[in-house]
Amino acid sequence: MKFGRSNVRKVFIYSLLVLIVLSIVIFIKIILSLPRLPENLNEIALSNPTEIYSDSGELVTVLSNRQVVKLDQVADEFQKAIIAMEDAEFRSHHGLNKKGIIRAMLSNLRHLRIVAGGSSITQQLAKNLFFSFERVWGRKLKEMLVAMQMERRYSKNDILESYCNQIYFGSNAYGIELAAQTYFAKHADELTLAEAAFLANLPNWPSQYNPYKNYDLVKQRQRIVLNRMVQEGFISQEEMEKAYADSLNLDRLNQYFGKTSYYVDYIKRIVEDMYSRQILYYGGLKIHTSLDTRLQSAAFEAVKRGLEELDQRMGFDDYDLASTEEKKKYAQAALVAIDPRNGKVKALVGGRDFAVSPYNRATESNRQVGSAFKPFTYVTAIDKFNYTPATVVVDTPITFEYDNQTWSPENFENTHAGPMTLKTALTYSVNVVAARVIYDIGPENVVDYAHRLGIESELEPLLSLALGSQGVSPLEIAKAYCSFANGGITREPQILKSIENAERERLMEFTGTARRAVDAQSIYVLVDMMKSVVNQGTARRVRGLGFDRPCAGKTGTTNDARDAWFIGF
Repeated sequence: MKFGRSNVRKVFIYSLLVLIVLSIVIFIKIILSLPRLPENLNEIALSNPTEIYSDSGELVTVLSNRQVVKLDQVADEFQKAIIAMEDAEFRSHHGLNKKGIIRAMLSNLRHLRIVAGGSSITQQLAKNLFFSFERVWGRKLKEMLVAMQMERRYSKNDILESYCNQIYFGSNAYGIELAAQTYFAKHADELTLAEAAFLANLPNWPSQYNPYKNYDLVKQRQRIVLNRMVQEGFISQEEMEKAYADSLNLDRLNQYFGKTSYYVDYIKRIVEDMYSRQILYYGGLKIHTSLDTRLQSAAFEAVKRGLEELDQRMGFDDYDLASTEEKKKYAQAALVAIDPRNGKVKALVGGRDFAVSPYNRATESNRQVGSAFKPFTYVTAIDKFNYTPATVVVDTPITFEYDNQTWSPENFENTHAGPMTLKTALTYSVNVVAARVIYDIGPENVVDYAHRLGIESELEPLLSLALGSQGVSPLEIAKAYCSFANGGITREPQILKSIENAERERLMEFTGTARRAVDAQSIYVLVDMMKSVVNQGTARRVRGLGFDRPCAGKTGTTNDARDAWFIGF
């Protein structure tokens, strides 16, 4: 059957009408789904920020934080810089940057996918306030429609003000006021041209353009912003050259930033597991912790200084001058400080530089502790098998046979001293004596006592356990040593004290739990032995550093000195 021309025309017309009707229906549906605009754009908060407090009530950090300021509180230099960088036609268009859209369309057609947005400042603000960041055509259309609504309803200054308060600048800084405080320890109206040009580039890729990590790259990008400002007639060539020549004097208003990164990250993981990521960042929680900011700063500086000394001994260049990739090859350290009276974790450092390596070695890294494990062997012998500090054990070469295997422990310097007391063996960390003791009392008993005292990691009942051949984390061995300091009472480490909601209503309260793990007299005997480790044994460097208070502890070193430990109290 053949269609005549009139029939073809009718089919075409009907199809066109159906297409038009469908398009109108879809458009009306999109219009009806658009968000309602508020009276004031700044009424829409980016988040209800969660606040984290120290043990003494100091505000340590705010998650997803921003501080709203009026446009006249933002330096004119920054306003010009962000317009030049993001939307040069901002003052003249009605919501859509036509040139930017054409460039983006050509780029997207060339790649056959959405790779560029071409968004105006108004469109970006609409996206930040109302839509997800998924790159799909439907969202883009809604974004454009809302942008045109906003242009009709609000002034250009209102839109620019809200945009400046919404942008993310990295380092947990939302909005220009917090960004100025985070990078330059000043307010937004105090920014210089050089600082404004740097900040105007930062939202494009906050992690990559972090000045603390990639200063040279930041200066290159700063010049691009300044050039754009010259092209748009915002500044002269002379002003550009002068601003580029100015150094960026980086400083933070929050002096805890960086020093508490590992501690805060650990808290975030705990709370996120308890609730959810959304509630953690946007639930307006008030999280009260055991952190002591004074001790945390001291711990951070101690790790930094100790590693700098180690870098010099190992022939490494200045860490601060190394590239990000080079920094990953440098030595690392972790430090945990717990108050044994209540279990509060007062300080925690999981590495030398959270920005380069966020892996938390204090909580996540189970590593061999070497001879730092010997106190668990000796307390088992004292408490259960009636050993005393005066018990004599012979330090001579020996080979043990068990489970169809042989093991020949060696002392650190491959020398032997013959008969010696248990106290002397612990003082000078004699491996053979520890091995003889664990063979005599049974490694399964040592595993039992270690777990009683606070070690949570799974331990195999092997003879080599006496020499710390199995991994534990710094946090759990610090917890276990607190049992020694407490006279045999073990406490769970307390990171969190309480959590409140945005209205400061108590959601959860955390109280430390305590239990007796080992008889107090046995612990007293062990601690007396551990004092001699510090006074004249392997940890005597503690005294050499000028520390003269009563102290007990133990060192630990693994094969080839790959890991070195000190745990003391």
